[in-house]
Amino acid sequence: MDNNNNNNRQITNAKDKIMNLTRSDDDKWIAGVAGGIAETVGVDSTIVRIVFATVGVFFFGTGILLYLALWAILPRPTGGTIAQDGINKAKAWNDSRKNGATGSTDFDI
Repeated sequence: MDNNNNNNRQITNAKDKIMNLTRSDDDKWIAGVAGGIAETVGVDSTIVRIVFATVGVFFFGTGILLYLALWAILPRPTGGTIAQDGINKAKAWNDSRKNGATGSTDFDI
């Protein structure tokens, strides 16, 4: 019975770590994805970067696509994601168009 409780605690701790996964502000080369994963998992960020590079080379760019997807969906340590920022800007632009604004079409995501 004790072994089962230990397994449940380990699973709960792993879930908590994954739920706290964010990009890193301190350990980043491009966007902090590898640094954030390394901090969460508890390994050196160089290992995570090597894994991304290896997957990118041997699986025809999949590592790069995965990195870009994580860049968009992983939150910053201060909160918010690139995807959320883009959605919020698109909603604001759409609302301004519905309200009859004829200002410039200058819109960057």
